[in-house]
Amino acid sequence: MILIIGAAGNIGFPIVKSLCKQNAMIRAFVHSEKSIERLKALGVTEVCIGDLRKRDDLHNALKGCHSVFHVMPPFSEDEFEISRQTIELACKAGIEHFVFNSVIHPQMREMQKKKKKLL
Repeated sequence: MILIIGAAGNIGFPIVKSLCKQNAMIRAFVHSEKSIERLKALGVTEVCIGDLRKRDDLHNALKGCHSVFHVMPPFSEDEFEISRQTIELACKAGIEHFVFNSVIHPQMREMQKKKKKLL
């Protein structure tokens, strides 16, 4: 099972679509119910609704998965903390493959929240 975090977004949705065409088992992680039908129509195996900031939501979404594609919502001020927690929980869950997708040009110092990535 592959967990796609941000499955309904501009990056996650095309990835889900492509993987479903390959008959991959996908668990889509989204923040609201409004995307469920659209994702199910693609062939998603499961849809988890949750909050990336809640450890229990992430922990439950990771159960039974071997891979994660993690797409952060754009302009999240707490991106670093959310991503660190997600990676930590993925390691504890025994995830074999973890793909992290974030904004382009993290080296731009003008983007305040990206400074943590440089440290």
